[in-house]
Amino acid sequence: MRIPIIGKKLKIIRDLNINHLSARAAGRIINHIKESEKKGRVILGFPGGSSVVGVYRYMNHMGKGIDWKNVHVFMADERWVPPGHRDSNHRLVKYYLGNLVKQGLNIHPFTPGKLGEYKEWFKKATEDYGKRCDLVLLSSGGDGHVASLFPNHKSIRDDGWPYIEVRGAPKPPPHRISMSRKLIEKSGMAVLLFTGEQKRAAFKTFQAGDKINECPARIVKKIKNSYVFTNLR
Repeated sequence: MRIPIIGKKLKIIRDLNINHLSARAAGRIINHIKESEKKGRVILGFPGGSSVVGVYRYMNHMGKGIDWKNVHVFMADERWVPPGHRDSNHRLVKYYLGNLVKQGLNIHPFTPGKLGEYKEWFKKATEDYGKRCDLVLLSSGGDGHVASLFPNHKSIRDDGWPYIEVRGAPKPPPHRISMSRKLIEKSGMAVLLFTGEQKRAAFKTFQAGDKINECPARIVKKIKNSYVFTNLR
């Protein structure tokens, strides 16, 4: 199913089998990494959360022939906790992509109180590569939030770049960092997941309009090369 968006096309891939869906999303990401590595360094934005675990599991056994030392993962969002904390998104991503880490994949952790350093780290890594992510993976929440950008919240209105500090998030924990709306919009490709019955209302809202403040997941509609993977009819 394809939906025209302002002269572009948003590709929606449906598969009721969540394992098949995760494998297809992982394959799309791996293919884009292969295409992007021709230019040199590859910059990715990855989130935490249970919805993306299946994608990471499949990715962990893919990617033969990729020079993973040239691939850099920055967190799409992170809780305000140390990298080794049990709630850390970095810890989750590193665990499920452990095989690729052994092959050289760089996953950059955020340390609480050092947001300025993380911003500079990202800027330096992307300086010669378009100052953007080649690909960002996102998973919509039941309210339509992505990363730590929430509907009708100051986080989605923040015009900072490339990362913002989020306080008073409507879901716990309230203190986080997030890739900014501006940074996500500039991504070379977006992969967005809507999985599980609890995301059905958000998926309908996502399709019903373009106002990003109401549904931050709609950010991907501004990215020319975007894929939505869902197991919802």
